[in-house]
Amino acid sequence: MRDSVKTPVKKSLIITSLIVLSLAVVGLSIALGVTYGGSADAENYKNLLENEYQNSYYGLVAEVETIDVNLTKLLASSGAEMQEELLYEVWKGTESAATALSHLSSRETSISETMRFVNQTGDYCFFLAKKIGVDVTLATGEKETLRKMRDMYKSLRGELQRIHDELQGGYLFMDFDGGGVLSEVFSGLNENSVEYPQMIYDGPFSDSLTDKEVKGLKGDDIDETRGRELLAQYFEGAALENIKFDGEWNTDIDTLNFSLTVDGVNVSAQLAKKGGSLIQYSADVSVNADSADTDACSAAAEEFATQLGFENMETVWVSDSNGTVYCNLAPVVDGIVYYPDLVKVKVSGENLKIIGLDSRNYAFNHVERQLDEPTLTHDEAKARVDKELSPKDGRLTLIPRNDGSEKLAYEFEGEMEGMYLIYIDAMTGKEINILYVVDTGEGMLLM
Repeated sequence: MRDSVKTPVKKSLIITSLIVLSLAVVGLSIALGVTYGGSADAENYKNLLENEYQNSYYGLVAEVETIDVNLTKLLASSGAEMQEELLYEVWKGTESAATALSHLSSRETSISETMRFVNQTGDYCFFLAKKIGVDVTLATGEKETLRKMRDMYKSLRGELQRIHDELQGGYLFMDFDGGGVLSEVFSGLNENSVEYPQMIYDGPFSDSLTDKEVKGLKGDDIDETRGRELLAQYFEGAALENIKFDGEWNTDIDTLNFSLTVDGVNVSAQLAKKGGSLIQYSADVSVNADSADTDACSAAAEEFATQLGFENMETVWVSDSNGTVYCNLAPVVDGIVYYPDLVKVKVSGENLKIIGLDSRNYAFNHVERQLDEPTLTHDEAKARVDKELSPKDGRLTLIPRNDGSEKLAYEFEGEMEGMYLIYIDAMTGKEINILYVVDTGEGMLLM
């Protein structure tokens, strides 16, 4: 597997992607629709789907309870062998929990942030398990991070109990149409935060939703008919069949949702209600390739972005995970990389088919910007980087800040017992961000 920042970062790294794009429920919906046809027994169809959702819910409850218990045991453990065993148990549990959450996410979009937290818990525990040895145990700071995570899982267990109480009272997932206990549970959890290392699957600032205001959507509201027309336009040349309108979701980005087959593959697609841009796309497909031509995959991703109407997009980060290639695209204008406006594309290295897309960053952040000319030259900024890092030539970037602002900064790659990305403010010359790449052999952490 290979990861790289496209110019200047060219170092190969290994990455494990725990991003869950499961479409089992969508596939079941399509299969049932074919089985029952126009004369379907609607109640039977509904009951089958309800069983699927409830199985996912109860599976999630069991995994969250186990994760909570194992994290609690870790806090009491002092031996390296036991700590390693428990960390791996947490990691395995998060994989199952994330799968269950992905099934439930077709009923409630706010689940995505909880799913990200679960995935990141697994990554962090896997990273810790790898570093533990005979004479190396968890540090005090690491235990404190695990304690905060444990507290979040205790909170999650309590919130999931609310859903159980509703189910006992006759609540059905299939009756959910926005609001209610399902939305309250996961929206409430998203308001919490834990200070743990930033774990990025596909490059710097890949989660830069800097503002809850949706600034990047333009145009009139669309309806189902217009949505179908746009799908045909976005996937021109592909065979689109079994197009089913799954309704509207009114969340942070209002969307029209469709399930369909593209060249025989079951997919789901979300179109922004305002303007109709493709917000998210997931294909239920496995990739059978040990490695991939990342340059060819990047070119396919950029071509698809252009077809969708995104302008000036270039691949700024690429990773190959067993033949599935994740490409981060960003607008590059006048040599400046606009990191807040990322579009993430997933490509099959087996046949260069697009099998996933997420343009939420772009939808939230993209605006026309008037940037001042940098005060520092490239060489002046490079001179501000610690010489022990032997920094390579860099590039101008616009990066998001924690306070919601954006800064024009030079990005430099350096090496010193690992790889670093250093960001120097192009106006003041101050060092405003450092990202440290930890190559675990099985995954990558960016801290």
